[in-house]
Amino acid sequence: MGVVVAGLLLLAGCGGGDEETATVSITKAQFLERANAICAKSDDAINIQFEEFSRKHFKGGHVPSSARQARAGQEIVLPVMEAQLKKLKALGVPPGEEEKLERLFDAYEEGIRRGAADPMLMLGTIGEYAFTNAYEIAGAYGLPRCVTG
Repeated sequence: MGVVVAGLLLLAGCGGGDEETATVSITKAQFLERANAICAKSDDAINIQFEEFSRKHFKGGHVPSSARQARAGQEIVLPVMEAQLKKLKALGVPPGEEEKLERLFDAYEEGIRRGAADPMLMLGTIGEYAFTNAYEIAGAYGLPRCVTG
């Protein structure tokens, strides 16, 4: 009977909310471990896609224009970062870490917006990169696998 009641209470607490961030209970150590794993998979996906882009576009010493490389950055990185952010939010927020993670999530959203608006910000060669702020926050928070670029 206790299991049924607990199950019903659990179901009653699920769904119906408009928040994107999960409200599951997770410790900071668990969050860091899982988030770093998510970011590592994202990094691997980006690297695989850029290797394919390089095989296609850097043949015989040909170097694609900066504009083409920037568009590739948009086409490859932005969808992966959007998926990564969704997965990070789904982990939940450790108690007491709400403000720090809100800053991190906001910085990733800002990077996605900036990268979509200006493809040259995807190159990082002009001294500015769309995700610089997000990477700085991620690194300071303890997410070294979420710092790429």
